[in-house]
Amino acid sequence: MDCALALEYLVKEGPKYGYYPEPEKTHVVCTEAEEPEGRWAFLDRDLIVNISRGERYLGGFVGREKEKIEWVQRKVEMWEKSVRTLAGIAKRFPQTAYAGLTMSLQHEWQYVARTVPGIGHLFAPIERAIRQHFLPILLGEEAITGEMRELLAQGVKQAGLGIRNPVDCAASLFDTSKLCCEKLVEALVVGTEFNLAEHKKQVRSNGSHARNMRIADEDALVTRRGRDKGLREKHRLTRACNAGIWLTCFPNRLNGTSISADEFRDNVRLRYNLKPLGMPENCDGCGKTLTVEHALACKCGGLVHIRHDDVAQEFGYLCGLATKPSRVTYEPLINHSRGGVTANTNQATANTGSGNATSARGGDEEEVPTAEDERADPTHAPYVLANENRGDIAVDGFWKHGRRCIFDVRMTDTECRTTRNQEPEK
Repeated sequence: MDCALALEYLVKEGPKYGYYPEPEKTHVVCTEAEEPEGRWAFLDRDLIVNISRGERYLGGFVGREKEKIEWVQRKVEMWEKSVRTLAGIAKRFPQTAYAGLTMSLQHEWQYVARTVPGIGHLFAPIERAIRQHFLPILLGEEAITGEMRELLAQGVKQAGLGIRNPVDCAASLFDTSKLCCEKLVEALVVGTEFNLAEHKKQVRSNGSHARNMRIADEDALVTRRGRDKGLREKHRLTRACNAGIWLTCFPNRLNGTSISADEFRDNVRLRYNLKPLGMPENCDGCGKTLTVEHALACKCGGLVHIRHDDVAQEFGYLCGLATKPSRVTYEPLINHSRGGVTANTNQATANTGSGNATSARGGDEEEVPTAEDERADPTHAPYVLANENRGDIAVDGFWKHGRRCIFDVRMTDTECRTTRNQEPEK
């Protein structure tokens, strides 16, 4: 057999190049009819090898269909147990469990789906574990409907969670992988000259095409669902498509991307129009029935102020990371009047060693009156504070060195009566 000659050549010539084959660890995959001839071919050359009907190779499988199915089923059983383990973790650490599934575990069976054909139906136990155990605990729901599962399987930018259905995506993954490797397979099997640049180009082209086709299908689902379920559902899906970056962040306490179980679960439920768990029956501010819409708009009880302050503090924290924490101050006074007469809402800060001041809010420059100006015209008085107008955050050097920039944070309820019929971007 040709493979026996090849192995004999490797054993003799390989050590010259630092390669030391071990025949006893070599597996020869062949049919039952070829086994006697193959075994004698190796024994004649004093090569002891293992002969089988199928064996794992480069993360995939080479061999008979029966052995392939048994090999995949063993791996599926292991992955199913892993999903159930993550479901148990999700009770207390949902963000960690979600990151473990989407950023690690599901890539393992997706790799096998890319290298082994016709195994999508064998992934059914994994899908059952995801739908019946992992997702209900992650979202705090008793059951996940087929319609909800279809949406959750989409990408984060297409209003999903990126938890793919392994049964549905296996065939497309293999077809894309096969197209990407055409040049490489042709060079190995046919013996044509291998061009690395063309191979990379083909991989990028086919990978991009498959990704674009998947995104187009997912966008079509979002559009169809928004059209069938009304304008409010359409706007909700639009917001979900544009506000999911927090789901793709790896939880890390050092970087401040780790959130509590209640925060993660409540945000996921709000993303899919589900009421947060543990909400009181009545509003503690006005006594009315408490719903998500009421909590976002109620002027009593301080809920709106809490949301505003949370956003302001988070923005200030990010500004401190971008510059320095010492450059960030909260609720700065806005000096915007001269002689008690209200002027523009620009805050002037004196420039050291000169008679000019720079306006930090708005970026315009105006002159500060000098002593001669004040004597010539008594109405020219130094800048004074006419009232206690304040911004939310001030950052020194945000736009330009030596200039203070003041930010105001404004909260908008896109679901209130006056804006619910407008596009969320407006």
